[in-house]
Amino acid sequence: MRYASVGFAVLLAGALAPSWSSGAGVVMVTGVYGNVTVQHHGSTAPAKVHQVLQAGDVVATDDTGRAALLLSDGSVVKLQIDTKVQFAAGGLTVLDGEVFAKMQKQHHGPYRISLPHGHASVLGTELDVKVAHASREAETTSTLTVVSGKVGLAGDGAAHASREVQVAAGNQSILVLKAPEHVVSSALLIATPSAPVEVEVDPIVAWNLQVQAYSDAISKLHDQVEVIAADAKAHSGFLSQQLMDELNDSEALIQSLTPDDDFRSGHQDLLLAFQNYKVALTMTANPSLQEQAYGRADAAYRAADLSFRAYMAKNRERITQFTR
Repeated sequence: MRYASVGFAVLLAGALAPSWSSGAGVVMVTGVYGNVTVQHHGSTAPAKVHQVLQAGDVVATDDTGRAALLLSDGSVVKLQIDTKVQFAAGGLTVLDGEVFAKMQKQHHGPYRISLPHGHASVLGTELDVKVAHASREAETTSTLTVVSGKVGLAGDGAAHASREVQVAAGNQSILVLKAPEHVVSSALLIATPSAPVEVEVDPIVAWNLQVQAYSDAISKLHDQVEVIAADAKAHSGFLSQQLMDELNDSEALIQSLTPDDDFRSGHQDLLLAFQNYKVALTMTANPSLQEQAYGRADAAYRAADLSFRAYMAKNRERITQFTR
């Protein structure tokens, strides 16, 4: 059987609520890495940083993509690879994949996270939800793991919802929907959450924080390559210094991380890319040396990007192992 997973957990804390709206009904794309698309009114296009999503929009990543989304109340949602979510006023639907999120306290009723066969009611918490579809069986499994706070989990049926189970921090509950052979319509079925059990959530949260730091750094280099080149050739003042400060901050974060053996070379390539882009920013008076620095930086960036893709593909199961 092949399973696709969907999840929610912490990645960013202390996010500032933007001024472009109030409440949790508006969503902005704040980070894009790899292939990420937005489907709007049936038309699909690449996602863009600072793009504001509307109700009904679907955000999807492929096996190379990751995305960061910010709700207008400061809640943060991070999409992992092979993920698809749809947003609505006051809630989102996880269609496939894996999502990590930190939800702010909800003052106007719970934020609803809809699943293929149930829903989670969130009042403000850190949580992880995974949905697995068995391709050869009429079976769907959703696993809710709560990092902090408390979340209600219930299964949805044709006429009513199942009894809601309250899942506290450090606990996990599972919804299973399986259609027996004699059942004509799956719409007649309803999933019931299991009794919560204690699980260890710290390792998966810590690992995803580190992975997100690498993803953000690579994304920053990808987005700023043309900006850095244009600024270094046309200016030598405020904008270059601003870019230098941003590169220094990202480089310092990467230097603080201890990479796994599988990503040690990618870690070094990433630092090399930062170093050479910074060198290029200081060489506006020597175009030849500046071009050489850009070449070294670009080569290092591309090597780090390839290493990160391979690392994520190899460690895909690691993301979901704590829910088994």
